[in-house]
Amino acid sequence: MGIDYAAGHAMCVEIDNMVGLINGKNKKYVLEVIQSFHDSVMSGQYTSDKAKKAVTALDNIDSKIKLADLKELILEYHAVEGEAGKYEGDCKFANDLWGDDLLELWEGILDVCDMPMPSLSEVRIFDSHRQNYDCPLEVPCFLFEVEDCYERTLNEEGKNLNKLSGGYLNEISWTDVSY
Repeated sequence: MGIDYAAGHAMCVEIDNMVGLINGKNKKYVLEVIQSFHDSVMSGQYTSDKAKKAVTALDNIDSKIKLADLKELILEYHAVEGEAGKYEGDCKFANDLWGDDLLELWEGILDVCDMPMPSLSEVRIFDSHRQNYDCPLEVPCFLFEVEDCYERTLNEEGKNLNKLSGGYLNEISWTDVSY
């Protein structure tokens, strides 16, 4: 038995900024993506009962929902349980899904947004003060490959990500340790 280390490096956008992709122009299409995601989770053979119960909040959302209410609903769906620890935390999505499951939802939203964006590589929650130094802790993080955002200077997709994140791109590195 040994210790395995894995280092990561990515551009990070937090959930509060990601919901900024949703606007009046793409709301109809985002609602279609959300419904498709709901249907996929509900039909999942290995989906837990807790995840199926949580995703019901996304079923048949009224097309007249206010934009702010839709964003709040998405934020609530991505709620985090647990807390960060010194070496390892116990953070997880309250909806009982994994980041890989949520990629389906967010790849769909990125596809219907009205600006070119880099491909989403991972959705995760960082929860270790030591291993995830300089990473946002206890919040859903959306990771994009650094190379997809730069060509010595920010490319168009990287500039859009920069705008989405409030003018500051948070390029992060982390180390995962398994014992």
